[in-house]
Amino acid sequence: MALVGCGEDEEAGSPPTPSAQSASQQSSDARQDEASQGQGRLVLTQEDGEQTQSAEPTGPQQPGARQSQRDAAAQQSSAVPAREDLVNPLEWRERYHWRELAALHEPPRAPAIGGTLTIEGAAVDSWDPFAAWEPELEAAQTGHLLPLVYSRLVELDVSDRSDAHRTLIQGDLAAGWEWLDSTTLSFSLRPGVSWPEESPTDGRPLDAVDVASSYAALMEPGTRQAPIYEAVERIEAYIGEGDRGVNFRLREPSAPLLNQMTSPWHVVLPAEIVSGSQNIDLSQRSIGTGPFDLNRSDGRSSWVVTRNPAYARRDAGGLALPYLDEVRGEDYGVRDQLGNPPPGGARWAAWESGAAQAIALDGPADARRALDAQPDAQLQVTPPTPSGGPQFTFRSLTEGPFADARVRRALSMALHRGNLAALVYGGFAALDAAQNWTFFRDSAESSGELRQWPWEADELGQAQQYEPNQALALLSAAGYNEENPLTLGVDMAPALNPAGNPYDPGAQRIAEFVAQQWEQYLFGAVDVRRLERIWTQFTDSQGSLWFIPEPDPGVDLVFQDPADVEIYDADADDLAYASLHSAGRFNRAGINDAETDEWAVAQRRALDPLERADLLERIRRKEQEEVWRILLVNPYGVRVRRTGVFNLLDTYYAKSLQLAPDQLKRVWLEP
Repeated sequence: MALVGCGEDEEAGSPPTPSAQSASQQSSDARQDEASQGQGRLVLTQEDGEQTQSAEPTGPQQPGARQSQRDAAAQQSSAVPAREDLVNPLEWRERYHWRELAALHEPPRAPAIGGTLTIEGAAVDSWDPFAAWEPELEAAQTGHLLPLVYSRLVELDVSDRSDAHRTLIQGDLAAGWEWLDSTTLSFSLRPGVSWPEESPTDGRPLDAVDVASSYAALMEPGTRQAPIYEAVERIEAYIGEGDRGVNFRLREPSAPLLNQMTSPWHVVLPAEIVSGSQNIDLSQRSIGTGPFDLNRSDGRSSWVVTRNPAYARRDAGGLALPYLDEVRGEDYGVRDQLGNPPPGGARWAAWESGAAQAIALDGPADARRALDAQPDAQLQVTPPTPSGGPQFTFRSLTEGPFADARVRRALSMALHRGNLAALVYGGFAALDAAQNWTFFRDSAESSGELRQWPWEADELGQAQQYEPNQALALLSAAGYNEENPLTLGVDMAPALNPAGNPYDPGAQRIAEFVAQQWEQYLFGAVDVRRLERIWTQFTDSQGSLWFIPEPDPGVDLVFQDPADVEIYDADADDLAYASLHSAGRFNRAGINDAETDEWAVAQRRALDPLERADLLERIRRKEQEEVWRILLVNPYGVRVRRTGVFNLLDTYYAKSLQLAPDQLKRVWLEP
């Protein structure tokens, strides 16, 4: 939510309390001086046009009581049982809370320079940022790793000491930024940044034209990030002494813009390459200003990046970043061209032998195995990632049986989500609101605080409570009973695609659990029909064969895995506008509600975080009442790293490096 830029690199402390004035009060005297010295400017304009926690439900609690419980848990973390005695996932969360990572640095531990980090990392078919911007190649790209070798204006603040309950922003190429007015976002650029000593840049300094031209390219209709910039009318690069300013001129206020600019795909390239005057293949090389240089990528199972000696940034103590000499990403789950998995559980072999210094885990059984192999390793159990939970959407909200909200509510209330969390995720899941909790007020009584904790059962309404008798009564009132059952064609998402690659290990179990619950608790009032998915195959421009799952035409309830939709939840806009607005690009549920449309647009323009929080709360409560989707549970993230590795994990994004890969520049290894 922060709209304030930091001019120095430093480990984050406690976040500032958001207030109405925080939307526009950051300024940089140096930036203003540089702007006044400019002798002209290059204007790059986009043409007007269309661009396109509790797993077990509990009884109500008062907000004050809930906060007291949170405070008590924080104060008593040292009293949490040893891991071998832990049973309740909430105890695991407290034992391995992010505050425990911060404690690893006390007394202050100076970062060590050098060393090679080997992690579990997805294979990268191409490191070309332009390829990553092309929607038709999206499936073949791993663009979220681009910030390892390229820079952005702003990035997320991620480290062991970062407040894991906040999405804080810090400058990357930006030395500072401010809202000059409600439609002008102005950046000053970090001095001392230079391009590599190779053609076509030959070591020249980065300038404002590089930045402006790169972001203008992102605005081009049809690119994957164009919707984020639909409010931007033009980008101005100031030319003159210092050449240090870039302004984004907007058609209307855009609260999400700054947060969404932290997307890993928003990288800056040399203007010569952006303009096309230099035709250079960047699929297996990098020409960037990021912390690392691309050393090797085999496109199927591994990649290696090495320290960029010319990287301009330093930490708060004056040490040059990155700390590491080299990072190696190994895809331990890579399969051969016939879809056969690697022999002998490669990821576990790598962890147990010490070859891998960090891996992702699937739950308590994995966690115990990981700690048995490396007893001194640092485990982390995270709160659920916003929007990360699977869900079901209805065939239609405007016609047929699901136009009746009583039917939608009944199906939701017949599900015991606590049992679902236990059976599919080993208890490591919580109720889901499909909204990013960090953008909401802490409670209705809160005057200025935003949430520091995920959603709890009493906050999500009756429709998510397990009440099968009430569900039967609602179905009966809607006209469905044993004599006239409701027919439900349920999308049974498979565990494997036709090539034998994993689709979602839990998807099949989730769908089967839901179908069984409706059969068991709604008796004869529903007739559940399990329908297998259909697969469509296509070949992309690189010759790779892809399989796309499609629901059976007779499906009434479609299984949705958020991993299938590129939702960027560092800002609430993708969840409130893109997912719930009638014209939203991720509105797969077919939601068409005029009031929600109005609020979804208004929250995009609310630069005051608290005003925006209130609008988002209206949207959340409207969906809670209408049950436009059947929300299930959202799994916790669980990762582990070996002892002596620092800054690699954080609570909010510990499931993967997908949204904050450049945290690797602050990782260090004990000698």
